[in-house]
Amino acid sequence: MEGAFKDGKPFHIIEFRQDGTKDKKFWYRFGTSFYTRANYYNEAGTLDTYEVYQVKSKRKTVVKTFTADGKRIEREVVRHTIEK
Repeated sequence: MEGAFKDGKPFHIIEFRQDGTKDKKFWYRFGTSFYTRANYYNEAGTLDTYEVYQVKSKRKTVVKTFTADGKRIEREVVRHTIEK
């Protein structure tokens, strides 16, 4: 695993397989544990799919999944619970 940090918080993180090829790469909203984008790589280490995260409110995030060539294959709304 390797990545870039700003003020001790992750900006982006890359995870590798045992053979050294890329497995996943995540970009974070600064100061949070929420992703803005996630790339997923195949066994050869080339981009397979990626997801874009759009925070719509404190309780809802839209996740769009794309193929490597940019074709959207899925859209999902993730609802967050807020604990008091």
